[in-house]
Amino acid sequence: MAASESDGPLAALNRLLVHALLALADAGDERRRLACTLAASAWFALRRGHCCDAERFTGADAPPDPCST
Repeated sequence: MAASESDGPLAALNRLLVHALLALADAGDERRRLACTLAASAWFALRRGHCCDAERFTGADAPPDPCST
């Protein structure tokens, strides 16, 4: 999975983290809880200065770029 050259490092890291959280969530109930906790922490860290990036963590099955419209 290669990031587009137009993506900044934050977008690329967010995309990687979402994929890792999805894989973790697929590993079972305990790991799903951990994935949810980590996603919430990522959202909390990004919510003020990078709100569009934070929205990626509100639902890993959401469209890849919720702020594109």
